[in-house]
Amino acid sequence: MKQLKILIFVVLGFVIAIAGIIVFTLTTDRTQNGQTETEQVSSEDEQKTDRIVGQEAESTGESDPASDRTAMHPIEPDQTESDTEQTGKKQETEQTMESTEDTEEMIYVAIGDSITRGFGLASTKERFSFLLREKLEEDTQQSWTEYNYGVDGQTSDELLDNLQHDRISHLQDADLITVCIGANDMLQPVESLFFVGYQKLWEILQVNADNYYENLESIMGELRRVNPDCRIIFMTIYNPYKGIDFTEGDNDTSLDSLADDVVTELNRIIIERASDLGYEVADVYQAFQETEEYVLNAYVNTQGINLDVHTNSTGHQLIADVFFDVITHGETP
Repeated sequence: MKQLKILIFVVLGFVIAIAGIIVFTLTTDRTQNGQTETEQVSSEDEQKTDRIVGQEAESTGESDPASDRTAMHPIEPDQTESDTEQTGKKQETEQTMESTEDTEEMIYVAIGDSITRGFGLASTKERFSFLLREKLEEDTQQSWTEYNYGVDGQTSDELLDNLQHDRISHLQDADLITVCIGANDMLQPVESLFFVGYQKLWEILQVNADNYYENLESIMGELRRVNPDCRIIFMTIYNPYKGIDFTEGDNDTSLDSLADDVVTELNRIIIERASDLGYEVADVYQAFQETEEYVLNAYVNTQGINLDVHTNSTGHQLIADVFFDVITHGETP
């Protein structure tokens, strides 16, 4: 009986498949002529669309962070605004430029790691690069276009490689470049504390710090190669574990203290090299230390442990404020 039921299901499936093929064949014959007539029009429309997108943003939607880190092709900017908003903004800019001869579009390029990209935020409009662009437009009464090239997990080695292979566009036209790099060089090894121990960790960190010191000069060399006159501002790295007293094993050094030692060494290099390499510094670390607002994602409490190193939307607003103070008032450490 069971075999008979299986046989019936097989026969029914076969009949349904044959019927589907017949319907598909009739439908294809009927629509083939209409499809041929529309292919040429669709191709022309696509070419026009490609030209518009290429001129305005060179990218639509979110880029894949994994492919950004490993691909040999140019990195696409992480577009903030929708195509409709971009088009509307461009039309408004063109109208303004027709009435004001001195109006000039300004270019802002943000490069760096996941902090630059805005990892974990609900919207790209919450990240510091977008907020900074808005502040610049309001302050200068000029149109600013933001290109965000933040790449999740990017180290100074990887940023340098991307610059050396010209994978980041718009740098040559930029009026302002902000750089957030180094956190992954120094904070990623902290995750290995539980496995290698405190002393071995600091040996690893010292090697990374020396490498970062050399990379800064090379990164600035590449930026100046493509844009000799642009204003370039590096940010110091905040302590992502501020206030967390969690300790590991017999080691009495808290996670707050360990992370603070790590970023302090990193920030010492950033500040120390600013003068001779020709960039400015936005001291985000100090701003985060002084604020009483909730700006960090990490916590250790009775509900659990979250060691996320990223900042929240309030922190991004604070980062934008620090950059803006440097741009408008030259406030550097």
